[in-house]
Amino acid sequence: MYKRQVYDAMYQNGRKIHMIGLDVTREIVLTPTILEYMCRINAKRGAFIKKITKFYFDFHWQWEHIVGCVINDPLAVAYFLNPAICEGFESYVQIETTGISLGQSVVDSMNFYRKTANTKVLTEVDVYAFFQLFLSRILDMEPEELDILQDLI
Repeated sequence: MYKRQVYDAMYQNGRKIHMIGLDVTREIVLTPTILEYMCRINAKRGAFIKKITKFYFDFHWQWEHIVGCVINDPLAVAYFLNPAICEGFESYVQIETTGISLGQSVVDSMNFYRKTANTKVLTEVDVYAFFQLFLSRILDMEPEELDILQDLI
């Protein structure tokens, strides 16, 4: 219900929500290789990241057989810092509040409702640009210092 109220309030005030769906965030997988790279560059911070993501590594392996963990929230923060890392389209989005689709975002990508777009629906992410920004911030390094990052992704 609250999600719908946020969308409705933004729409009434002529503001757009920038939505990064789970389908896009699932492209951002922190792999054991990237995690080890982080540990080699900065042992203390790498160990901390390893500790706080262990549950997610175990969860994704147990339920999906993914070797690594999807890190959803950092993509939203990275997009805020650099909107060029994601692309998408503008559309009217409504949040369902009843039935089997409770809480789902319904995207009118074909503009059938003929309503003004209230959302920028992000559908693509530059994975390398994300990890370059993410790792440079987490490890307190210049992006160009992440010399083998391209090979790890």
